[in-house]
Amino acid sequence: TLRRRTVVQTLLEPEDEQLFRITLDRNGGRGIFTGMHTVNCNTSSLGQAHGILSHSTPALTRVSISLTPRYFPLHDLPVEWTEETPDSIVNTLNVLHRLSPNLISIKINVPLDDNSTRTLLQFPHLKTLHRVRISNPDIFASLSNHPEIASLGLRCSDLQVPHSVLTQRLQVLRSSDLVELSLSGYCTALITLFKSLRAPFLRRSSLVLKRGSPEQDSQTFGSIGYASCMDALVIAAPALEEAFIHIIGGPWQRSLGELFKPFFPVRNMRRFVYRNKAKYGRSARHTGIDADFAALGRAWSALEVLRLEPTSKFWM
Repeated sequence: TLRRRTVVQTLLEPEDEQLFRITLDRNGGRGIFTGMHTVNCNTSSLGQAHGILSHSTPALTRVSISLTPRYFPLHDLPVEWTEETPDSIVNTLNVLHRLSPNLISIKINVPLDDNSTRTLLQFPHLKTLHRVRISNPDIFASLSNHPEIASLGLRCSDLQVPHSVLTQRLQVLRSSDLVELSLSGYCTALITLFKSLRAPFLRRSSLVLKRGSPEQDSQTFGSIGYASCMDALVIAAPALEEAFIHIIGGPWQRSLGELFKPFFPVRNMRRFVYRNKAKYGRSARHTGIDADFAALGRAWSALEVLRLEPTSKFWM
């Protein structure tokens, strides 16, 4: 039995689950990682992860599970990929809740439905939830209103509910505990999420923005609804200090003034990072004049880091 505080980080193969079960049986059913506080694993299914999760104890506080198909290059992995059923997701979360109710951080790239969301909300100490996918705005409301969650990361590319329906379904959400928010998706959907959110203590936002809707493919900021989306974010989070913006698409012609301007009302901006993933490896074109940077200096007197990266690999 390993009694020291333990971090387990592994790439799980199908035969590993059997190995963990044999080890558990030979130890009389007693866990071998009694001091395990963190699990980071890469696997192709939640079933394979159960081998190590069966060793979980109340000491476990952080779990990160990356689901990737076998022999699939990680950098080419579709964000929407999953082979998990709603039942398998709920079963995994139930195992974690039963054995490790003190989890403060869960990172797992699976889609959430109402049942799995209810299970997640049963973790009383959960502070960080990242990588999960949502297609229902009600789930965003439930998670952002959780009284303990301070760092929330959601993939919203599946959120294709019409704007008018979103507006009707989402009431004003007051999230007094949310400090960090990471979202990916289409601006047309994210703008409605931001308009419904009031997060006075939100300090850090990371956004992966796609075209305004799946059908659009234009060459301008306006086509993806960038300005309106960022305006809504700034109103929702007036105390914002760090913004990470990644726009997928291009190569587009973009004015740096258009990039900065929506954030000028944020007077405490300390860190601003912009990245672009251009199509077919081509760089996006950016134009800027002295007046753009002069305006930036006047608006962001507390700025410590400014990074502009025309091309980069996918991040979040």
